[in-house]
Amino acid sequence: MRELVLELMGEYGNLAVFLLILVENLFPPIPSEVILTFGGVMTVCTDMTPVGVILFSTAGSLAGAVILYSVGRFLPDEVFRKLLCGQIGHLLHFRLEDVDLAKGWFRERGRSAVFLCRLIPIVRSLISIPAGIARMQFVPFLVFTAAGCAAKIGPGTLAGILQGLPGFEDPNLLVGIETSDDGAVYQISEDTALIQTLDFFPPMVDDPYVFGQVAAANALSDIYAMGGEPKVALNIVAWPNCVNPKFLGEILKGGADKVKEAGAVLAGGHSIQDDVPKYGLSVTGLVHPDKVYKNCGAEPGDVLVLSKPLGTGIVNTAVKAEMASEEAEAEVIRVMTTLNKKAKEILEKFPVHACTDVTGFGLAGHAMEMAEGSQAEIVIHVDQLKVQIAALEYARMGLVPEGAYRNRQYTEDRMQIDPAVPEEKQDIVFDPQTSGGLLFAVRPETADKILKKAEEAGVAEDWAIVGEVRAAGGKSQDSREGDGENGQQENRAGLPSVVRVRLEP
Repeated sequence: MRELVLELMGEYGNLAVFLLILVENLFPPIPSEVILTFGGVMTVCTDMTPVGVILFSTAGSLAGAVILYSVGRFLPDEVFRKLLCGQIGHLLHFRLEDVDLAKGWFRERGRSAVFLCRLIPIVRSLISIPAGIARMQFVPFLVFTAAGCAAKIGPGTLAGILQGLPGFEDPNLLVGIETSDDGAVYQISEDTALIQTLDFFPPMVDDPYVFGQVAAANALSDIYAMGGEPKVALNIVAWPNCVNPKFLGEILKGGADKVKEAGAVLAGGHSIQDDVPKYGLSVTGLVHPDKVYKNCGAEPGDVLVLSKPLGTGIVNTAVKAEMASEEAEAEVIRVMTTLNKKAKEILEKFPVHACTDVTGFGLAGHAMEMAEGSQAEIVIHVDQLKVQIAALEYARMGLVPEGAYRNRQYTEDRMQIDPAVPEEKQDIVFDPQTSGGLLFAVRPETADKILKKAEEAGVAEDWAIVGEVRAAGGKSQDSREGDGENGQQENRAGLPSVVRVRLEP
């Protein structure tokens, strides 16, 4: 098996990963762990990349699930049972009792079984069949099947990719890729600069209209995080031919309504066929060149303010598993569909040293980027965080998205966590957000004025001072033993790593 897998990957690259994972879904005894492990090995010794392996393995898994879903949906039950009891069942290593077990899971948990059973060997493949038999809607089936696979590329992987790109020199390019900011800024006159950004992703909610709203709000947020006003938006659409186009119409309507709410215009877009539905926007905004917000520039003595509560990824995971309360689900939708327009309108009246929006890298990852860009240290006071309804409870239950673990891994070499910080609050800090709030650094007296304005605008219940900025290498009173005088600790390679973010109660 080992030699065969390596030979196929050496010959066909990512295509072999796709086909092997697809077959693994149809023939459960073939272990995906072997395929993915060797895929990782091939990224070192060939031109295969981690991103390619992840994308093609995800596509293969989805393709296999769709095939089995189609079998359950379109093949009569009596025919299907005869096949399983015969040679085909023996060839596929599918037993009738395995299918009955999967059906039991589906009857008991409904759609959440598709999400939960994808984590269980054998049953993870078979659960697609009763989903098809039950005529589960195709789009929710894809959403639950792909849950955990639709997050952003991990920040560490992304940083490695960006390092290989050529540099561009242009005096009018005020913000490029160097600082990992939310968008690019290009000056076109003395008093006007363009902000350009784009964002898109697969559905994370069942309602297509709500998904359109969330995706649009998330893309528009990057303009607000740079201090600009959105002006023109273009749709980005990937859509399976087999899915009813009326759902796409609802998605586009949700996005259009958010663009209109932002005061911008929707002027077209681009669409392609894809196995998994995806939607987002490319957005152009305007800003004065002297009033651009960047994620660098935070100064020692500043405090950090966040304009939305955290916990979106955790609550959405609970929703997918059908374990979230109606109240929690309603709040996470409210948070994700709320534009950061009001927050930006409040901030533009005050001096802001640094600003970003909190999205897929979580509060920890985006705070780390701000600290790195500002050559400072950021302390997050976890007890001051605003958290969405039941998010801490769901975190204690283990309903934590995979992206949170990637975010933790990316930041761990430059982060210190006070032992008094509970695990569930750590999970909140690493939790990837969708359409999260603005995180900005200002002087303490300015923060007080901003919070007063937020109260007058009726949004203060979501806002909170969540941390502070210290000089690089600054020592907290309860820093761990072993820190050097410059706030250094050893990373996994045994080399000194400067602490950039601290989590404290």
